[in-house]
Amino acid sequence: MKLSFIFIALFSLLAGCKQATETSPDVFVIFDIQSDFQNDSVKLIVDNKTFLDSNISTNNLISLAWTSGLHKLTKDNHLMKFSMPILNSQKEFNIDTSNDTSTVIIRYHRSTNEIEISQVKGVVLYE
Repeated sequence: MKLSFIFIALFSLLAGCKQATETSPDVFVIFDIQSDFQNDSVKLIVDNKTFLDSNISTNNLISLAWTSGLHKLTKDNHLMKFSMPILNSQKEFNIDTSNDTSTVIIRYHRSTNEIEISQVKGVVLYE
């Protein structure tokens, strides 16, 4: 009886260690909208779910207009759509889920009316 109890306890311990070392099927992504927004109407959609539908302005001290905070996504393909009605266009971006945490950065270049989207590994810190 004692031997079976020890065997069960040892098996449970080893199974718990294996679970702790396996990679997570999820990743964390932050969406940062940076410059050059001036009370512009924008819409941010990820996988057909609206994250933001509002007017935003860039805080010039930190070059940030809006941030989503951490969002958990599965390690699948994810499509982000960003639109500005003033431009009458939408930009699409495939989110890279190969990193555990990353930041998608969205910028609007007012002088050329272009939207730029990029992604960096990790979290972007603002001073």
